[in-house]
Order: sequence, then structure tokens, then C-alpha cells
Amino acid sequence: MPPSRGAPWDARPFRGPDAARPLLEREQVSVPARSVASVAQGRVEPSALQLEWIWTDEQRLPEAIEAFRAESPRGKRTAGPEAEARRVVRDEPTSTSSALAQRLRGRDGEPVYAVVTGRLAMSFDVRAELETMVALARPFAVEGEALHQEVAHAEAVLETPVEGAPEVVRRLAERLERTWRNTPRRRAAYDLSESTRRVLLTRRAYAKLAVFGEPHLQGVLSDGRERAMVYLPEIVAHSLPLYAELDVRLLVSVHARQDAMATGSLALRAIAIARTTP
Repeated sequence: MPPSRGAPWDARPFRGPDAARPLLEREQVSVPARSVASVAQGRVEPSALQLEWIWTDEQRLPEAIEAFRAESPRGKRTAGPEAEARRVVRDEPTSTSSALAQRLRGRDGEPVYAVVTGRLAMSFDVRAELETMVALARPFAVEGEALHQEVAHAEAVLETPVEGAPEVVRRLAERLERTWRNTPRRRAAYDLSESTRRVLLTRRAYAKLAVFGEPHLQGVLSDGRERAMVYLPEIVAHSLPLYAELDVRLLVSVHARQDAMATGSLALRAIAIARTTP
């Protein structure tokens, strides 16, 4: 039996309409005046942001923090790199892709660090996506029907090495999903695209690319106007919440595009990742 140290609330079961009254009377909730003012004025101050911390690169973080301190000194700071990273991600002004591109052009190879915000859409491995769609559709593919033919075609392609031709695999997945939607009896079973996405999320089957000397997960960050490629270390895969898209604030190092087929002209390499929550 665990030692009794006094529970923060009465653990005995409550009954009746006033059951929760003792707990409500004991727990006093206060809202900072600044947060209230921010909401009332229709905007959120950086210090009022709710962040769920996901990951920090402990090796690369100190250099990034020193760069921020050099560019915007605010007196002597004694907080450690982790605490300082949280402050930077929460409070520093965010940058757009076009502004970062301008900064990158003027640095002549010197590192550029920034805080960016937006919706991060993770990319999935295209082969894993097609394999999952085939596995989900196969039990419903009746011989002689169009769905059976598409499944058979996809299975034949998957037996060949197609890692170098992701567009071919993506088109096959789109054709299979379209055929599924055009077969009412199959479509009624479940949403093939949504079910596939859920399986991929559960398996953490994110797209990977070897950049900056090691494998990275790929995602696209959008702020509603501009999009940029984001590269997350492979180790982050099992720390990400199971969402295809996340609202995030990132501390990143800024680089020129690393993949000729990538979106945008920049490559943002994550140093610290925080999810913004309501």
C-alpha cells in the first residue's frame, strides 16, 4: 500500500448533485490578466501560447541559442539551454519563408537560425502507402471487377524495385483509391484513404530522406501563404502525436533546398519542436 501523504482532493466517491462541490471549492483557477486581454483583443501574445514540447536536439541547441542571444541581447541570462529554447520558441518573432530566403542569401555560408510557425503536414512513405491500400482493398476485390484488376496491377508493381520512382507508386495509389470510390458496395465498407492514413500513422511510416548526413523524416510547413520543406531527425518518429497535420512552432536551422523535387526553395532542419494547443 503506498504511503499516505495527503491527496490533493478527497478520493472518496461522491454522489448527488453537489458531489463535485468540495473539489471545486478547493481548486482555485486563476487566469493571467495578460492572457485574458490577448483573447479579448482577438490575438494571442507569445507568452500566452500553450506549447506541448515534443523534442529538442541537445547537441545543436547551444549554438542556436547563442546565435539568438547575439542577435537580440536582453541582458544576462542564466537559464540552461533547454529553458532558453522554450523561451525562444515561445517568445521570439517568427519568420516567413521569403524572409528566411533573404537572410540566407546574405550570410555567405554562416548558419542561420529562426523560429517558424504554421501547420506541419507529415509525408508518408509512398511504397508503404500503396502496400497498405492493397492490403485493405484485397478482401473486397472480386475477380473480373475493376477493383480486382487495380489490386493485381499494384501487387505486380510492388514486386519490382520502385524506390527511385515515387511518382509511379503515387499514381497507382490514386488510381486504386479512385476505383474504390467508384465501387459503391466497396465504398460503403470504409473510407479507404482515411483508413490507410490511420494505419500509416500507427506504423509511423513517414517518408524518409538522407540529408545533412543522416536519415530525416520529411514534412511540409505551411503558414497559409508559403510552404517550406522541414526535415526532422528519424528519432522523432515515435514522439510525434498521431496526427497527419500539427500546428507547431519550430526552432530551425535554415538551408538551401536539399532535394530537387522538394517544395519551396528552403530546407528547414528542426532543432526544437513544440506543438501549439488551444
